[in-house]
Amino acid sequence: MKKSVLIMIVFAMFLAFSAVSCGEKKTVDERANVKELVEKGEYQQAKMKLVTLRGQYPNDQELTELNRQVDEKIAESFYQKYWDEAEQKGNYEAWIEAMIRIKKVENINKEMVNGWIKRAAEKCVDAGAKSLNDGELLGLLEKLVQRYQVITINDRLMYITMFVKEGRFPLKEWKDTFLTKFPELMDEDTEEFLGWPRPEKPAKK
Repeated sequence: MKKSVLIMIVFAMFLAFSAVSCGEKKTVDERANVKELVEKGEYQQAKMKLVTLRGQYPNDQELTELNRQVDEKIAESFYQKYWDEAEQKGNYEAWIEAMIRIKKVENINKEMVNGWIKRAAEKCVDAGAKSLNDGELLGLLEKLVQRYQVITINDRLMYITMFVKEGRFPLKEWKDTFLTKFPELMDEDTEEFLGWPRPEKPAKK
């Protein structure tokens, strides 16, 4: 009797060990399969498998890292799609739409998101400069700062400085506007245009 019980215990332990071994082997195989899909660029399929695997093994760091990589690749594919569509249209409105759509894509890599938006903002301003008059162009810069929040206040000052150097915003017409709305661009004593970043004043002797 005791011998039978002992045999049953040993057999049960063997089955349990086999199940664990099979489970671990299955996880390794599925992880390798996900890696293979990632290498092939089949990110949507990889994502579906990762959702299941991470539900089963939430603390697996390798799966977490794979999931991060896949999310970034999927996000990047959307960014490229929106970019190509905007480039095909070529107007500043299309670039604004692209930036809005890029912002809506889920991606924890904020550095990547900001990089795409910054480049799209540059394209937007460039397209606007080709089709808008000076007043409209200044209005576009205002929208990009206030409404869409894709460029900073200092970015706007740098763009204005660049356009002034290119011959836009002649001071005889825009001096009062600059003094009122963008005093950072002007010398408070001489009322001359300095631009941004402001040049350093020579040290007094």
